[in-house]
Amino acid sequence: NKEGLSYGVGSWLIVDENNDFGKFSVYAISAPQNSEKVEQAFKEEIARALRDGFSNEELNKAKEGISQAFKLERSMDDQLVGTLRENLYNNHNFVQTSQLEEKIMALTPQQVLEVMRRYIDVNNFTIVKAGDFKI
Repeated sequence: NKEGLSYGVGSWLIVDENNDFGKFSVYAISAPQNSEKVEQAFKEEIARALRDGFSNEELNKAKEGISQAFKLERSMDDQLVGTLRENLYNNHNFVQTSQLEEKIMALTPQQVLEVMRRYIDVNNFTIVKAGDFKI
């Protein structure tokens, strides 16, 4: 995104405590002629994160975003129903949800880096491209 190759980028993480797997997904929207450069930039950024980790400032910004997302979820009926459903499925209540938020807010950059190194390998990513690549 910084290099002007993409119109938008994002990522998300889904972890189901009832299974031994999770899903880390990343997306980028770009012009077809930038597709290869975007893929390379993605791989370089993941490699940088796995090598250097994140600063306190970067992690604090991420925590603030997560905190805001939790608050927003609790303010929207459809999101709140989803959280209630998930809590019922996992035999949880909002006390556990609050405890999870507290654990996330207490994470250190070193803890995040250790987990990333344990579970993320860019060589195991599946890369999907969609669009009209006739240029």
